[in-house]
Amino acid sequence: MDRCALFVDAGYVLADGAMAVHGTRHRESVSWDYAGLLSFMGSIARERTGRPLLRCYWYEATVEGRRTSEHDSLADLPGLKLRLGRTRPGRREGAEGEIRRDLTTLARNNAISDALLVSAEEDLAQVVADVQDLGIRVTIVHITVGGNWTIS
Repeated sequence: MDRCALFVDAGYVLADGAMAVHGTRHRESVSWDYAGLLSFMGSIARERTGRPLLRCYWYEATVEGRRTSEHDSLADLPGLKLRLGRTRPGRREGAEGEIRRDLTTLARNNAISDALLVSAEEDLAQVVADVQDLGIRVTIVHITVGGNWTIS
């Protein structure tokens, strides 16, 4: 299928976004316009791939899987699939596994031709290689300290 999907590691985007804006990784220091942020990232996905956007997958680790009012607002945004992982003291679960599962499922079902991954997780290198072997073009988007985006 000739369309793309956007996979966003929210912890990375919001922490590095806060760092770019306020010089701190405390994402609470920034008031986020999620609709605007998703519109911006969606436009990057469409421009980079030349394909329509299937949807944005938003991955976020939460304390013991608790959903917040912020998550409810995100879940109501059109074109967004919210995936919540769990954090426990000393462990982080969910985000990488959820990204891996969704990316692999879409690739195997020929649901997308292109994927944009906004994450700094080196643990995802193997799944990126796996879906590329299935013919999916994967673009990794990084946020620099200056607030710019770099694409690889």
